[in-house]
Amino acid sequence: MFNIALLMEGNLVNQFYNQAILHPKQLAIVSKKRSITYFELSNQVQQTAASYHKKGIRKGDKVLVFVPMSIELYRIILALFHLGAIPVFLDEWSSVRRLNEAAETAKCKALIATWKGQILAWFIKGLRSIKLKIMPSESNNNYVNVDIAAVSKDDPVLITFSTGSTGKPKAAIRTYSMLQNQFEALKIYIDLNIQNSDMTSLPIVLMINLGLGKTTIIPDTNLKKLKNMDSKRIHNQMVYHKIYSLSCSPFFAERYAHYLLETNQESKLRSIIIGGAPCYPKTVEIIKLAFPDAIIRIVYGSTEAEPISSILAEEFLDYYNLNEFQGLAVGSIHHYTNVKIIPVLDHELHKLNEIELENLELKQNSIGEIIVKGPHVLRNYLDNEVAEKQNKIITEKSVWHRTGDSGYFDENNRLFLTGRCKQLIHCEGKLISPFVFEEKLGRISSVELGTILKNDGEIICVIQSKPESDNKRIEQEIKTKFPIISRVKFMTHIPRDPRHHSKIDYVKLKG
Repeated sequence: MFNIALLMEGNLVNQFYNQAILHPKQLAIVSKKRSITYFELSNQVQQTAASYHKKGIRKGDKVLVFVPMSIELYRIILALFHLGAIPVFLDEWSSVRRLNEAAETAKCKALIATWKGQILAWFIKGLRSIKLKIMPSESNNNYVNVDIAAVSKDDPVLITFSTGSTGKPKAAIRTYSMLQNQFEALKIYIDLNIQNSDMTSLPIVLMINLGLGKTTIIPDTNLKKLKNMDSKRIHNQMVYHKIYSLSCSPFFAERYAHYLLETNQESKLRSIIIGGAPCYPKTVEIIKLAFPDAIIRIVYGSTEAEPISSILAEEFLDYYNLNEFQGLAVGSIHHYTNVKIIPVLDHELHKLNEIELENLELKQNSIGEIIVKGPHVLRNYLDNEVAEKQNKIITEKSVWHRTGDSGYFDENNRLFLTGRCKQLIHCEGKLISPFVFEEKLGRISSVELGTILKNDGEIICVIQSKPESDNKRIEQEIKTKFPIISRVKFMTHIPRDPRHHSKIDYVKLKG
């Protein structure tokens, strides 16, 4: 093991190594039937770092990592951190197109992928051009210690890609300073007691847990096909490992909640963090009913700015018991974050002075674009000046990020989300939010999912109804409640995002 004095430098891997020194016998990660302690994982990380160093990977080298959420994934990422190399991280649900775009954008020195990824590399131009290809299992048992790379706060540490829900995915560069601030910002939502095991489907939460010395259980399900999730298997994991807290997408939490309610079983969970996608009142009601004793927190953020705000389930539901849904309440602004609402504009706002930005700010109850700044907010994209001009506002004092989300502050300065700016519909001089309609349509009996689109000047409602439902009755109720809708179209399946299976995939829907 390393001398603890060496672990006080700025490399983020030091946080993990410190926990391995303090809690060597503590389980770090449990994945299916495998588990690994902090001591074992620490040794494997050092062995893997030595192996990669021998292959020629050095500080600043970009390495495309296409490995499912697993013990191997975190061993690989930590080993790359150790060397000062930059993991280019892709979710396991990534498409072939996304893989190719990531490879061509990042210009990586190496590819670390499973055998499926290695085979794909022969057929995808961007991957084929990467000369050094490594299997996840590769390590070096007879290794010689490799020094932990010295880094500065502005060095890049990790590259991730935006969802690409409104266009080509952007490569987001996280520096050591930004990622450390993001960890600190998110840490206030996490139970810090290392004796309490946590289950998470959110990769960043597991990384934070490794810096805290906590045990993390990865859900025993295919995270790229959440619609096939086996809730009974998840529940058996919960019981066997005596899991205290859960952090996941709304879909994951709701599916598990339905299982508990349908089988009349109780949960021992005491803390639930929900993020990654919008969480509607109907979903929160079901989750709260299944976990009455748990503290449930819904976190709002994005690839470039996470977290932005959060709200407790009780506060969320109390508001909607008294008010009609006019946007998603996303709670109190995190103390790291500043938020403004500006008009929804198609053109760039890349360079403004503070007075110009102040003059743009909208009044309360006016829908506009949510912009944010803070030490945990992304400042740069990789080799993408166009994206930076489109998504950043630079003043003489600050860099603001344009989230692309629309919303407003109410008279009590509570933030509400009204969906993506690009999905807003201009109608009769007003902005109409499909996002708001989706919640209201979901309240209609036998409607599983619904939204609205504008086509040739008409407002069309698209509905996914339950099997054997009375579609004529649904159509009549929709047209009665919402006169603005000209036509109702029924689909057997409305496409959702592949990442969390929680948001409507508008690109596929319109296509």
